Amino acid sequence: MPRPLLAAAAALAFAGGIAAGLLLRPEPLTLSTGTLLEPPRAVAPFNLQGTGPDMLDAAAMTGQWSLVFFGFTRCPDICPTTLQLLSNARERLSAQGFTPPEILLVTVDPEYDTVERLATYTQYFGQGITGATGTPDAVAAVARDLGIVYQRVPLEGDGYTMDHTGAVLLIGPDLNLRAVFSPPFDVSALAQDLAAILESES
Repeated sequence: MPRPLLAAAAALAFAGGIAAGLLLRPEPLTLSTGTLLEPPRAVAPFNLQGTGPDMLDAAAMTGQWSLVFFGFTRCPDICPTTLQLLSNARERLSAQGFTPPEILLVTVDPEYDTVERLATYTQYFGQGITGATGTPDAVAAVARDLGIVYQRVPLEGDGYTMDHTGAVLLIGPDLNLRAVFSPPFDVSALAQDLAAILESES
């Protein structure tokens, strides 16, 4: 074969290889209710007290998926609504054959939310949910690392409430932050997004 024809054939083969590679490349995963972090971001070391018997740290969360939400037990609406929605999404994933993420409620009111109060509160939302507290500095450090903002808001008299970010964070078994979900939430859409992520990792 003459050299020009050889060169043309080689160019066509190379272009065909690129096209085949593009066709075989999996579509990037997109979420309808949140943002997928690409690349995932490592979570800084932390040490909180969970409602279980042991301290809650990186080692305790490694090897499992976790949905992390920052809230407080005296929250009148957003916190219980979000936790119930996460519990419902978790049930839907189980029904589809997935091992669902654990749910972790980190209090933004550690001065009031003791381990005992968190344990009583979280039991109302079903299985697979753990509460966590710690010193104010320890909680603030975890929140800061994960991009959560909260503040104490005085009420009339001696009372107060807590304003806080309503996002739900998905942390992978490798302790990397994988996705951030922001309200308003829909249980069907959230469960579908979580299923897509878990499916992509299987």
